[in-house]
Amino acid sequence: MNGLTFVYPGTSIELKENGSEIEIDQTNIEEYKKLVKQFTMNIEAINAFKRGFSCIVQPGLENMLRAEEFCRLISGDDTVTLTGKDVRKNVIISHGYNLNAPQIDYFCEIIDEMTSKQKSMLFKFITGCERPPVGGLASLNPHLTIAKKVPETRSLNADDILPSVMTCTNYFKLPAYSSKEIMKEKILLAIEEGQGAFLLT
Repeated sequence: MNGLTFVYPGTSIELKENGSEIEIDQTNIEEYKKLVKQFTMNIEAINAFKRGFSCIVQPGLENMLRAEEFCRLISGDDTVTLTGKDVRKNVIISHGYNLNAPQIDYFCEIIDEMTSKQKSMLFKFITGCERPPVGGLASLNPHLTIAKKVPETRSLNADDILPSVMTCTNYFKLPAYSSKEIMKEKILLAIEEGQGAFLLT
């Protein structure tokens, strides 16, 4: 303990008033350990969270949830369980498409064929979120909308362009691809290459 003072290790942050001038010895080592622990765990932030949490959840009820359940409520579902049926039931189809459009059928079939990883990537591509909220697509706010994307120039057709999104509004712009195979190829390319990209469309 030679030369140690009430300063957070590796920094010049004093753990108490004039901490850099107070040497640690056998009489104050426990206080020092307590202050380091409080600083490391950011006890003030934890206490503020607890106060806020108790405003919306009746004290005592928090013990009814396991840690995994609490994390799920805060962060959403770990796995993306999208299905074509979910899309048909919980998505707004508009601006050039309706539920009977062949492209909507293709899209639903493609979702059912995707791996869990691909579904997660698609969800992130469309919403910007790693995982869906509790309740899945039905709980997404705003609801996911699928609209027809039209090529910007006459020299291009739908098969030449990639789908795009407006993540802030969960708005998926899907070109009217001529086949399911082309749609799948373009969607996979978009979700694999478009992770983390920010483009104006």
